[in-house]
Amino acid sequence: MQIIRRKVKYSVLLRACMIVYTPISFATILQFSNLNFNYPGNQVDSSLSIVALFYMIAFPLLCLYILNSSRFNLENEDTKNAFDSIYDSINTNSLIKRNFVVFYLIRKALWPLFIVGYADDPLYQIIGLIILIVAIITLLILKKPYKRESMNREYILNEFLVLIVLIMIAVNINLEYLGSDYLSLNIVVCLGWAMVAILSAVI
Repeated sequence: MQIIRRKVKYSVLLRACMIVYTPISFATILQFSNLNFNYPGNQVDSSLSIVALFYMIAFPLLCLYILNSSRFNLENEDTKNAFDSIYDSINTNSLIKRNFVVFYLIRKALWPLFIVGYADDPLYQIIGLIILIVAIITLLILKKPYKRESMNREYILNEFLVLIVLIMIAVNINLEYLGSDYLSLNIVVCLGWAMVAILSAVI
């Protein structure tokens, strides 16, 4: 039992923090767009959003510290048992590869910022999200951070599929601006079904 406790001492907690980072980021950014301490109903939500903002900033910094602290040998068995959940299957012999998870977390934090910040300008939303995805794809292609080539290809394919969906949404938005005649309506319907198919493939 002592060996099991030692192996999962931090690993489970770090894995949980990784899993909830995306939904907490979205909820926090959304709440910050409507921060209000004047009404009792909003005081709790607004206070929690400030705590969540601290988590959004602190967790990537914690990962950065774990991955780059000189007193941690990432390939040491005890270290892997404790912290492996944040760099599992990632090469640790290069600064950029080792910190790939930090870049990913930053992307996850910036994603809702673009969505909420440009709520009234959907085209700017899409452009911002496309830039973030292209940056991650470029990093994956140039640096290949994962140990197995199949994993690098899988993540690149996944990002490309999401990129295609965003481009389709951008086309859809432009068609809305240009007008919805019969031809463009058919195109929008086709784009919608294509996006459903691609998102199903991503999932």
